Amino acid sequence: MGGHPPDGADAAAEWERLIHPEDWDEHLAHRERLRRGESSEVRYRLRGYDGVVRWIHARTRPIHKGGKVIVDGIVSDVTRQVEAEQQLARALAELEKLSSINEQQALHDPLTGLGNRRKLLLRLDAALERGGDLLMALFDLDGFKRYNDTFGHPAGDALLVRLATRLRDVMPSDAAFRFGGDEFLILAPASGDVESLLAAAADALSEEGKGFEISASFGAVLLPDEAAEPSSALQLCDQRLYNEKSRRSARRGRPQDVLLEALNAREPNLEIHSSDVAGLAVAVGARLGLKDEAIARLEQAALLHDIGKIGIPDSVLCKPGPLSDEEWKFIRRHTIIGERILAASPALTDVARIVRSTHEHFDGAGYPDGLRGQAIPIEARIISVCDAHASMISDRTYRPALSQAQALAELARCAGTQFDPAAVESLTAFVAADQPRPLVG
Repeated sequence: MGGHPPDGADAAAEWERLIHPEDWDEHLAHRERLRRGESSEVRYRLRGYDGVVRWIHARTRPIHKGGKVIVDGIVSDVTRQVEAEQQLARALAELEKLSSINEQQALHDPLTGLGNRRKLLLRLDAALERGGDLLMALFDLDGFKRYNDTFGHPAGDALLVRLATRLRDVMPSDAAFRFGGDEFLILAPASGDVESLLAAAADALSEEGKGFEISASFGAVLLPDEAAEPSSALQLCDQRLYNEKSRRSARRGRPQDVLLEALNAREPNLEIHSSDVAGLAVAVGARLGLKDEAIARLEQAALLHDIGKIGIPDSVLCKPGPLSDEEWKFIRRHTIIGERILAASPALTDVARIVRSTHEHFDGAGYPDGLRGQAIPIEARIISVCDAHASMISDRTYRPALSQAQALAELARCAGTQFDPAAVESLTAFVAADQPRPLVG
């Protein structure tokens, strides 16, 4: 044991003196088993005469011989074996720790710490198997892309972390998930106030600051009433989310509303004129038998038929007197400018085509393309007549308003040349009947 005992020392007493203090109880238990006549094995530490601590393994048994009890056995130095076992135990503990970390990472979003899609599906399967009513809602952040583009991706990540923390704080335990990108999802019992839960989640996923506003649209599903398995539930959530985002987009303002605001800011009288033209055009279109879809398109085009005048210089647009030939060239460009502005919005592509043709003449003498007769879109032919009528019965800086009779006479004179005769006839009949103009909206 790392040296020799002093001469004359009692071997048993010296052995016990070398036992590590922390292992003394092991030795006493071993000694008690031997006293009872039992075989015993023990492993503990000894501190050698050289100061080195070693592990020993003792396998002993009591032997009765000549009225005495003699302990017979083998004592082995197992230090290397114990150290190898300890090293293996440490490695296994580290592996278990890493496994736990990997499992955590496999089920949680690394950025926000919320459960990820995999964890959601596991929880959803388990919840549906257990039974009970559940609320599942998929949220999408409105304005996040613009925030990311404006402030950068690190700021965008920080925002996601803030919103995720708020969502976790207001939801039941383990009910919040990051579904991917800027989408979050909640899965919670539907036993309480579902509306309040949804409102709390939407509020948690909202933030407003200088130069930005983040809000959350969502689609919600009640399980199992509306969907009985995960894929159909997620599909229904996604569809309802899409519908909600579409409704929100519409509420924030149709493209035509945004453009009309810009037109009104440039020349307030043009918005009033466009509204008058649209009201009259809807009535004429209805008399001509246009279907609802065509009338809706006609109304949009009538409201926006002068949008291209945004690109005309004020010196020309607001000139109090007659225009020169050069100035008329500017004015005639407004239909092309309007088409380009409107065509930038996919929702207004058909309207853009109509607006381009609102100054074509029935006999082919108009602009910008010299279209003739039926080649001119019917909506453009109607707007052309209604635009002329609304202009004639309104005061201008260079002339007073014409009477209704004078305006109708002028339209009749130009029917077949500048205007579609059918549109002129329909407008005249409408005005003669003195019908109230339909509301535009």
